[in-house]
Amino acid sequence: MLHIGSKAPDFAANSTMGPLKISDYKGKWVILFSHPGDFTPVCTTEFIAFAEANEDFVQRNTQLIGLSIDSNPSHLAWVHTISEITGITIPFPVIADRMGDVARLYGMIAPDVSNHETVRNVYFIDKEQTIRAILVYPMTNGRNIQEILRLLTALQTSDESKVVTPANWQSGQPAMVPPPQTYNQLINRSQNPQDSGLECKDWFWCYKAKPQISASSPAIAARNNTGNPPEIQNAAFHPDEIIAEIESLTNQIGAARPTGTGQQLRSQFLLFQQKIDQLEDKIELLKKQVKADYNAGRITWEEIKNIDRIIDTLEDRLVRMENLLKRNFGMNNR
Repeated sequence: MLHIGSKAPDFAANSTMGPLKISDYKGKWVILFSHPGDFTPVCTTEFIAFAEANEDFVQRNTQLIGLSIDSNPSHLAWVHTISEITGITIPFPVIADRMGDVARLYGMIAPDVSNHETVRNVYFIDKEQTIRAILVYPMTNGRNIQEILRLLTALQTSDESKVVTPANWQSGQPAMVPPPQTYNQLINRSQNPQDSGLECKDWFWCYKAKPQISASSPAIAARNNTGNPPEIQNAAFHPDEIIAEIESLTNQIGAARPTGTGQQLRSQFLLFQQKIDQLEDKIELLKKQVKADYNAGRITWEEIKNIDRIIDTLEDRLVRMENLLKRNFGMNNR
């Protein structure tokens, strides 16, 4: 039986994007997830949500791979139908596990529920092909893709910054440090937490003084040649702050369950839209500040190119978040 810490078993399989092996992806993170069947309503909504979040996974050096005990022709017909109905292309491979070999290898079949369909498993596999987390959902209930993305970001942040993350943690929020392992460490942390860059409520309960952002996030990936992020002088809003706000609002929109009359739905929609508009305003202010800093000689041309890439990513994520909002509320016009 596979568990957290197990090596991900290798396999060879056919998919909608050709033959693949899990070992092909060593050096990248992998989200391997199963679904009960093609042409089913819940699975269709999950695939659309995964497709819309795919770029967020790519930015975290992560490959999505789907799987079910369906044939490759069935997979191809299904993803093509999704594209025709919604205009959304499924950008990741879907494994055709017709004989159930991979499903049994990874324990994706719950025999007390079904012997011929997989339940909704999610395996988080790191760059060294080690299973780092496992989620299992029943056939009846779809997954929260933003929670999968949040947990992936938390795992990567823990690896990169040697921290742990508290309940409900989001990227950009303070992370925590493990408790001390010796009495001397306990005393030092109690008396001098600032020396280690910590903010402590007690000796066992300490936060990093600065929020930790995954090194795969756009803000960190765009560092300059010195290894330091480009500084924006006197900026009212830092890119990392806006990234954290976008991720938080995306989670809220993804979790929203629109209810009520047409007017009530419209009011809920406009409330979220107002928050998106506020983020757009922050990005515009950030652009103006970057231009002012460059004109004043406070940042270099190389640095401004890095910041521009970050801003392009922010704007792209805002567009995708607005599309998510419209789809969730069935609103085609603002």
